[in-house]
Amino acid sequence: MDYGYLIVNTRTALGALPVGGAQVHVVGADTDVKVTTDRSGASERIRLPAPPKERSMTSTPDGLPYSLYDITVSAPGFYTVNSRSVPIFPEVVSIQNIHMIPVAGYGLQNRPEAALNLEGSTPYGLEGEKHDG
Repeated sequence: MDYGYLIVNTRTALGALPVGGAQVHVVGADTDVKVTTDRSGASERIRLPAPPKERSMTSTPDGLPYSLYDITVSAPGFYTVNSRSVPIFPEVVSIQNIHMIPVAGYGLQNRPEAALNLEGSTPYGLEGEKHDG
């Protein structure tokens, strides 16, 4: 078994500010890791199991040349973000940028409970939406 690495960067929705103290939860086959971002919005480098490097050099029926992980990021005052099927390759450091969207009116008694679910860069449920502009 080889290993790949993941660093999660959390920023505000427009990327202007880091979101420090965000809880990052990474889940995959036989893997469940929780870390917290530092004040610059970056997680520590997370070591994750990945298939042998040789698998990426040839097409084999043994499976994918990478492992897939789901990432959930939450922070007070922001919607929870779920990023699914993030590939991790052996011996590679992958950077996953997460843009946190502030909850409008945070601090009010009735905070809405919601999550943004991402696969690639398109939030689930918005794939077919048309935006006039």
